[in-house]
Amino acid sequence: MHFVLVHRIGHGSWCWYKFRTMLESSGHGVSCVGLVNAGVDRTDANAL
Repeated sequence: MHFVLVHRIGHGSWCWYKFRTMLESSGHGVSCVGLVNAGVDRTDANAL
């Protein structure tokens, strides 16, 4: 299986580190999506 993990307000894709590691060690694929304006990326969401 492949999981796509999306964070909530106040976090970034980094918050999935432990969970991602656990899933990958069990043989699953994992993608952690970083949302614009939530964390380090200061890209203007209106410009997307």
